[in-house]
Amino acid sequence: MELKEVYTVVGKPGLYRYVANAPRGIIMESLLDKKRLRVDMSANVSTLAEIAIYTSEGEFPLWKVLNAMRTYQKEIYAIGKTTTKQEVVDLFAKIVPNYDTERVYESNMRKVMKWYTILSDNGMDDFTTESRDEGKDAKADRQESPNE
Repeated sequence: MELKEVYTVVGKPGLYRYVANAPRGIIMESLLDKKRLRVDMSANVSTLAEIAIYTSEGEFPLWKVLNAMRTYQKEIYAIGKTTTKQEVVDLFAKIVPNYDTERVYESNMRKVMKWYTILSDNGMDDFTTESRDEGKDAKADRQESPNE
C-alpha cells in the first residue's frame, strides 16, 4: 500500500482505504478496525500523499515526516492521552526541527504521530512516494531529511 492509497476523512478518526463506489459517495475501510463506512461525496477526503507540514521554509511533505519518524518509533508509540503537551512538542521538534510554531498545533502533531502508528501497524515502513509530477528525482527525495 502507498500513501496515495491511504485517506483521511475530516471528522472521522483514523485512516482509511478506498473500497468501492456507493450511491452518492464511496465506501472506505478503516485501517484501525477494518470496519467499513460510507463517506458522502460532500465529505472532505484527502490522501496522505497530498498532506504537508508547514515549516519555516514552506511545506514539508508528510511522507518525509513519516520517514523521519522511524528513528523515534519507540517514543511515538509511547505517546498517549496522558502525555503532556510539552513532551509531544519536544518530540515533534526532534522529528521536524523547523516546523512552523504558529501554524502547526499540538493536535496536528498528535494526529501525525497517530497516523504513523496506524501505518506502521499495517505493515508500512517505507513512506517514499514516486512523485514525478513535481519533476523531482525520487531517489534524491528519499535521501533528504528534515534536519537539513
